Amino acid sequence: MNFQKALLLHQKGDLENARKYYILDLESGSNRYEAIFNLGMIDLQKNNFSSAALFFNKAISLKSNDIASYANAGLCYQQIGDWKRAENFFTNAYNLDPVNIKIINHLAAILSKQGKANNAIALLDKALLVDPFNFEVLINAGMALTDVGQHIQALTYFEKAAQAFPKHEVALAHLASALLEVGRYEDSLIQCNLAIKIDPKCSLGYLTKALTQHKLQNFDQALENYQYALQLDPGSQVAQLNIATITISKVKDENDFVNALKEADKSHKMTSFEKSKSISRKVAEVPFFRLKHDVQQAYFLESQGSSSTPLLQFLDVIPSILEGNKSEQGQKLINLTGDALKVFRDYQNDSFIYQMPILNTMLNSELDWRNIEEKYLFSEPELIFIDNFLNNEALKAFQNFSLYSKVWNKEYKGCYLGAFANQGFISPLHLKLALELKSAMPMVFKDYPIGQLWGFKYDAQLGSGINVHADFAKINLNFWITPSESNLDANSGGLRIYTVPAPITWKFHDYNRDSELIYEFLTQKKSSSVTIPYKGNRAVLFNSALFHETDVIKFKEGYENRRVNMTYLFGNQLA
Repeated sequence: MNFQKALLLHQKGDLENARKYYILDLESGSNRYEAIFNLGMIDLQKNNFSSAALFFNKAISLKSNDIASYANAGLCYQQIGDWKRAENFFTNAYNLDPVNIKIINHLAAILSKQGKANNAIALLDKALLVDPFNFEVLINAGMALTDVGQHIQALTYFEKAAQAFPKHEVALAHLASALLEVGRYEDSLIQCNLAIKIDPKCSLGYLTKALTQHKLQNFDQALENYQYALQLDPGSQVAQLNIATITISKVKDENDFVNALKEADKSHKMTSFEKSKSISRKVAEVPFFRLKHDVQQAYFLESQGSSSTPLLQFLDVIPSILEGNKSEQGQKLINLTGDALKVFRDYQNDSFIYQMPILNTMLNSELDWRNIEEKYLFSEPELIFIDNFLNNEALKAFQNFSLYSKVWNKEYKGCYLGAFANQGFISPLHLKLALELKSAMPMVFKDYPIGQLWGFKYDAQLGSGINVHADFAKINLNFWITPSESNLDANSGGLRIYTVPAPITWKFHDYNRDSELIYEFLTQKKSSSVTIPYKGNRAVLFNSALFHETDVIKFKEGYENRRVNMTYLFGNQLA
């Protein structure tokens, strides 16, 4: 009787009462599969993912070949963020039904999320044997290949999708994005315009058009289309970040600071919100080195008088979790759930930016900047270092900004953290330094825009620093702000720069990400290298196309001893 009432109410859409009668049916001792499965569906529909997963698990215990329960349990764990369990349940569903395209797409997405892009692509290729022109499979395969930098291969999938669906604006926009990645800029713009013509509200079309114009250095047009994309998709982090980047690059004098700082602040808030969403699931996997930094910074902020509720709750809960996982460090992922996850999330949302002082000058006025400029212009390759780079007040201001500000949001495989100007690593003094450099060395910096500005913060013992790469810019200024006393080896900890530049024909992924290709090229060219040891307040000025990498890092343990470098990129020369 209870089960029949539940079914009737369920069919009418009265989920609350249907759920009540399904429960009554089970409490009567029925252990009915249909009641258990339907309870799972109701909870899934109401976004009660943990409860739904329990019901689907119980349904599977009664019916071991239940494809729907495996798939729905996988979907629950996917929503929770428990990627390993999601993969396990969708794999079971796939094994029971290997031609189910929806299951394949979900499993491929979960594999890609865990960095298993090649497995995802192999799975999607199998799906294409069943349905060669399935739109979602073609797009997902192209995106998976894009994630691992295989842009030429990705292009073939997007071309096939566009050929099969020539009036589908999303297919055309993805094709445009792939064409951009392989350097076919004019073709990319054609596909963007077609996508926008089909659907004037195609945010991806406007975004890709902006990215292509940005690459072509048509900054005003790019800015306009980023703004269109953001209007259509207010949550587009890529659009807002690039609006901030272009606005920063347009800084000519101090009158431009306000607009640059405003757009960077918008990006910082959006980045923080997106990060909060990414850890708003029931489970968050946080790298050990990330948690270690955040605990150290929280203790530092407390020692300087900070006593916000999120900080104090964070220090009550998280340090013991970190201590319990210290046997496996570095990239080890620590699962945060329940109260620990809430405390971590609240602390991440508790923003803090150090307020910089007002300074008249930044550069060390005792240095002969005319002589330094000439030294750089006549160097071969273009490479010099400058000791005592900043005056004491400016150096202290940057040190404090790095210690206090909660802007270190980007995590890297080498166990270091990054912060970027278009995401909060910015202040009037950051911008003022760029203007002073142009004034002090006009023949070097000319009228080159600020292409990028960032900071990297390293662990004293964990990780290996930045791999070998070149950057897109004309000029690279890299300087170190942690005191020399923190470095345990005065002959290392700095930067190794190779004397052969990246070929002008190489694409970004080649010269910036593909270490194997770069080392092979350097060996082929018999390139020598120059190692510049770490020293506090030492700047390294060099041609950004020269390949470079972080030297071995051996610093004292402790938050204030973390190696911090700041980098400014000026101008453009590589694609």
